[in-house]
Amino acid sequence: MKTQPTFSTAFALLAALFLLFTQTSCDRSKKTDSSSSTVSLEVPPLFERKGELSKAVEWEKTKAKVEELKQKLAKNPNDLKARLQVVTIYLAEARITGEHPY
Repeated sequence: MKTQPTFSTAFALLAALFLLFTQTSCDRSKKTDSSSSTVSLEVPPLFERKGELSKAVEWEKTKAKVEELKQKLAKNPNDLKARLQVVTIYLAEARITGEHPY
């Protein structure tokens, strides 16, 4: 006569399988070497404005300011104030032009 597995037996089996999978996944942790991973700190170029937006007075000033900030960052890549200014300009440009892939 065969007996049906009970709820507690099924639960114990599932718990054992869960522990087995979690323990084996913990053993294979990736070890990253910070010296081998590189992060690009380059500032991407501004998208050129088109149409009426390209004729706006602040557009020339914006391009000049971004170039100035790029030069600052080339001299001192750890200048957080300059980086935040670039981010602010790029966010404003994304809102003005509708080009959000910055």
